Amino acid sequence: VDDVLEEDVSAILGYYQTHGWVAAEVPDPSIAAGSSPVRLVVGITVKEGPRAVVATRRLEGSGDVDAGERDLRFLVEPGEPFNPNEVRQDVAMLQNHYRDHGWREAAVSGDWTLTTDGTSSEVVYSVELGARSFFGKTIVRGNTRTESGRIRRLVSWDEGDPFSESELLQTQRNLSRSGVFRRVVLEP
Repeated sequence: VDDVLEEDVSAILGYYQTHGWVAAEVPDPSIAAGSSPVRLVVGITVKEGPRAVVATRRLEGSGDVDAGERDLRFLVEPGEPFNPNEVRQDVAMLQNHYRDHGWREAAVSGDWTLTTDGTSSEVVYSVELGARSFFGKTIVRGNTRTESGRIRRLVSWDEGDPFSESELLQTQRNLSRSGVFRRVVLEP
């Protein structure tokens, strides 16, 4: 079935490209008659080309970030086969990291270049942080039966902490799980 063959060729190409053979090519497969009328011989040729390995990985533009940056877990590692998909995943991870540490307007881009012989790549993540936001006063409204202090105990941040969407969602979960409220709305 042609559609199945196209999917197989695409999967083979994807495997090679995500394991360092960025310039790999898979030309149209050859199809020949088999040993009986109901059999076909399918030949798939892979032109690998050179395998690219990550030579360097740099993070630029995050000079005033706190020590939490050391805890980042990049998928792209020097010495490992280069995978462009991992660069995109690292960009998303960095974006989430900075936004969870107060930089709500952080913009991250990931650029990579291959050497002319195609055997190594340089990966650069550029970060534009913008203004940093912090949690201010927590105001509780709409509660008529529950004391505000009991609600504040379920809040997962302290005044002055860097703003974090994760902490906001965690607090919403905490309040919803309490089973006391019909509706919980948190607004920064």
